[in-house]
Amino acid sequence: MKLRLAVAGALVALTLPTSGCSVSDDSDEPVLPTGRAIGTSRSIVPTTHLFADSVTARLDILLDRRLLDPDRVDLKTSFAPYEEVGAKRFERRDSGPYTRLRYEFTLRCQTIACVPETLDIALGPGGARGERRTFRLAPADVLYDDPEGELPPVLRSVPWPSLTSVSRISVAEVQSEFPFRSSPAILPSPSHRVAPWLLA
Repeated sequence: MKLRLAVAGALVALTLPTSGCSVSDDSDEPVLPTGRAIGTSRSIVPTTHLFADSVTARLDILLDRRLLDPDRVDLKTSFAPYEEVGAKRFERRDSGPYTRLRYEFTLRCQTIACVPETLDIALGPGGARGERRTFRLAPADVLYDDPEGELPPVLRSVPWPSLTSVSRISVAEVQSEFPFRSSPAILPSPSHRVAPWLLA
């Protein structure tokens, strides 16, 4: 019972910022502030990309195994309008009383929903046009299957950074003239050194 109360008390801190939690740095031992049962860290690289390019989304979950069972943790994600390319990558690392769960996804959007919108102001000569579209993805939900039903099924909702899709067409390309020109000309009538009927 005391352990359950300790877990419940630790989960109250879930609404606090995760600064001070060493979650994603492979070179350091994972650390959670005293009394914290869970910490999270997320990233998307790059957050600004050319239309149809791939990006990598990563979410790290750091758990105190004395308070939470990592085997009962799951992650629910929805990246629409982006789609996952290939299978998600999962890694678990135990260090002392802590466990880090890492989820990585390769995302891409090639549908019309991600086609950049036209803006009134271009970004500058030689750069990308003023055509871009910014997305706010749905938060990732950290789920927990508590056999006793005392903990909430969603331990934390983790917001992703915004994503911006930029046009591949540059100002220079738009302002430049079409490189191919047509020069219509009337061709002369064909001439023959030998009458065609003699060659038949």
